[in-house]
Amino acid sequence: MTRTFLAADVDDAVLDGAASVVSALPLRCRWVKREVMHATVRFLGDVDDERLAKLVALVPGLVPGRTDAPRVRVSRVDAFPDLRRARVLVLPLEDEGALAAAHDELEDHLVALGFEREKRGYRAHLTLARFREPADVRKSIAGVHPSFEGRVPSLTLYASVLGKEGPTYTVLARRAFAQP
Repeated sequence: MTRTFLAADVDDAVLDGAASVVSALPLRCRWVKREVMHATVRFLGDVDDERLAKLVALVPGLVPGRTDAPRVRVSRVDAFPDLRRARVLVLPLEDEGALAAAHDELEDHLVALGFEREKRGYRAHLTLARFREPADVRKSIAGVHPSFEGRVPSLTLYASVLGKEGPTYTVLARRAFAQP
């Protein structure tokens, strides 16, 4: 069994913008390291070898009508489940629908492979931090108004191994987009 997820990788412009937001927030939390930041399209959990092989073969053909790297914009800081009880601090990613389309296409393939359809709606985001206990972050983020954009150069199927120093990700398959 391999712990896996499909991610939208983000370019340096997005990572640099995220770093500027992090430096502006005086919060006590577990910050996500830059080198593992991504926008999860779908967490798959532990996948057996047979289904994993099918996923690896599937990923390079995702979003067949798309050739160029989707643009994403960041214009605010948010939290899950909400700003009063934040467990996860995020940057919502706004785009022209490419990430939601990739998610929906993947969902159809996953159902065909025997996975359950995700019940909650997809919200593209970049995770910045996690809190051990729910935190009210409204005051902390009130003066932070990010405004930057970048691209999603690829969709990547990763294997994830959790460790004391944080997760380690290994690329299993990738769907690359053309860069302008």
